[in-house]
Amino acid sequence: MNRQFIVAEQLRDYCVSAQVDIALVQEPPTKGGRIPGLDHDPIRSVMGADANAGAAIIVFNPDLEVLRVDTLSEKNMAVAIVKQKHREIKTFISAYFKFNLPISESITKLGNAVAVLKSKTIIGVDTNAHSDMWFSQGNNNTGRVKGRKVEELIGHWFLNVHNQPNQPNTYCRTDMGSSNIDVTLSTLDMMDNVRNWRVRVDITDSDHRMITFTVLSNKEVTFNQSRDRTRFRIDKADWDGFKEQLGTDIHKYQPTSTIDQGAETIVEAITSAAKAKIPMKGKPRGKRLPPWWTPELTISNRNVNNFRKNKNYKTTDREEYKSVRNGHLSLIRKTRFNQWKDFASSANSNPWGPLYKWIKKGSSMSNVQTSLKTQEGDVTRTPMETASLLLKTLIPHDGRKTKLVYHHVEPMATANLSEVEVKDAIWRIGPKKAPGKDGLTAAILRKAWPIIKDQITHLYKRCLEHSLFPTCWKDAEVVVLLKGKDKDPTEPKSYRPVSLLPTLAKVLETLIITRLRGEICENLSADQHGFTANRSTLSAMNSLLEWVDNRTEKLVIGVFLDISGAFDNLKWEILFDDLQSLGASKHSLQIIKSYLENRRAHVTVGNSTASCTLSKGCPQGSQLGPILWNVSMDKALKVHKTDKIKMVAYADDLVITVAATRLPLAQERISIILDRIIEWAQQRGLNFSSQKTQLITLKGGLKPGYTIRFGNELITSRSP
Repeated sequence: MNRQFIVAEQLRDYCVSAQVDIALVQEPPTKGGRIPGLDHDPIRSVMGADANAGAAIIVFNPDLEVLRVDTLSEKNMAVAIVKQKHREIKTFISAYFKFNLPISESITKLGNAVAVLKSKTIIGVDTNAHSDMWFSQGNNNTGRVKGRKVEELIGHWFLNVHNQPNQPNTYCRTDMGSSNIDVTLSTLDMMDNVRNWRVRVDITDSDHRMITFTVLSNKEVTFNQSRDRTRFRIDKADWDGFKEQLGTDIHKYQPTSTIDQGAETIVEAITSAAKAKIPMKGKPRGKRLPPWWTPELTISNRNVNNFRKNKNYKTTDREEYKSVRNGHLSLIRKTRFNQWKDFASSANSNPWGPLYKWIKKGSSMSNVQTSLKTQEGDVTRTPMETASLLLKTLIPHDGRKTKLVYHHVEPMATANLSEVEVKDAIWRIGPKKAPGKDGLTAAILRKAWPIIKDQITHLYKRCLEHSLFPTCWKDAEVVVLLKGKDKDPTEPKSYRPVSLLPTLAKVLETLIITRLRGEICENLSADQHGFTANRSTLSAMNSLLEWVDNRTEKLVIGVFLDISGAFDNLKWEILFDDLQSLGASKHSLQIIKSYLENRRAHVTVGNSTASCTLSKGCPQGSQLGPILWNVSMDKALKVHKTDKIKMVAYADDLVITVAATRLPLAQERISIILDRIIEWAQQRGLNFSSQKTQLITLKGGLKPGYTIRFGNELITSRSP
């Protein structure tokens, strides 16, 4: 692509109009780690491992699943695994053997990638080398020497060369001649699958001509299908039509049906009306221009293309063409700058608007999930393998089905629940909060409320009376987010899971929480500042510092504890003992058991979904999860019986402070408490990270370096 932005424009125009699926490119014009013009939905770019990458893979077909293989990618080599629906998986490599770099290094890297991938691999490479194997006529001695080294690579890995004779040269530059230096390779098993190899002339301004070929898929494969997530475009809704249809469908709800049937009927009624009257978000189709594109640019682009078709733009009309082309590029830069200026100025009228969101989340460029490293030292090869590894790492489950013990509880005669309370619970949920699989947001429920209020209140009332949580509301769609740009995207633990739960389920959770708080709130420790009304990190800090300041003892030392995967690993069995000891009613215990049992989590990568049944932990993304954690943490906050010790918690962060007149006494006191805390954690299936545990002097001026015993390890104090 010669690092030319005009070539990126021309490539996009051709590939979209010709319905090209994938482009393997070298020397792309990069800016900030992306290729302008090829950095927007539905186009996905897999770049080499550098902001100024020398190779990239551009995927135009939105139906293809794509995995970046960062473990094999280099600055001048991009690797991607691609899956077509119901077809076998293939790997694509785009490589650039830079002219002024030793070719041996590039060949070694490409050979290593082929060794790992083994099969079903297609390679597009700018070799800058000559060989009769790819019909190169160049007699340059350096080019021939390089060519022999590439030949050795081909022979060692039994690669196919797909270049064909009697085609135009792949490289042509008016002042430097022409040659064949761009090579298409594949592993042996793809020999008959690469067809129609051709060199195209005058598609772009690049001195490397476009090569096109067809890749056949000769084998159908059955894959686990993905769970399609429904998303509605609320701003385009026909609310009158929605209410009219919902008013008809909601009457299918039968008060005498089972709770599960009733929940399914209500969900189906709202979803059907929404699908009929609210446009759905979907994958972009057809020709999709960048978001900053204007009609003026369309005309300018057409003028450039017409000039290339009708005049000799390479020789006699070259200067005139350069003027037309540069004018088009100047207009692109001006248009993008003006859009950015308008975008930035929006902060004056709306400080929390588009600019704030862009700064917080970055651009809307379509992201490509990378393949992941496995514990065995390999990498995931398919979207399904990637989804399964993410699920196993981020949602701990031991494969067993936890059978919670149920004691017979007579249904309530009638639950004290009003329409006002249900409405308030719906309105507490942000209208734009991400919904679960059904796509029903709080905004949709608010519009539906006048139509469904009788039926939904009746259903929630029955759930509370019979202590049952509907099965269809127990599924979590897990979205994984990279924890930060400094994290290694090939490591599964670099991701944070976000569970998306049905909004109707969250409403019922809120109703359960209201009743549970009324039963146990007075018995909860005042030292928990997380997930608690009128408490915060600031109140936790103030409470701690006030206690330290008021101590008359000479020394105060503090231990800051980090619980590994606290929310994910909490044992359910001991949780119910904690609930019962705090005064939870039998009905609350029963509905929470129903809520936890048979919960499912699903991680989707591309069109493949991995699922599991949860057997422990507080459901992330839920309303109930935080209060259940506080219930379990409450026991830890009460393991001491002396005013010489102060414990403060914020969610799963715990600080233990000890006051004493002498260091040995402080060490003894804190070791006793730590033993009790370890016992508390072990009973609940939890572990502390000794590497993240910190010992700090809060009062007394002790020099860092003293230690305390923490289980079988010693923790050394450090400076605040």
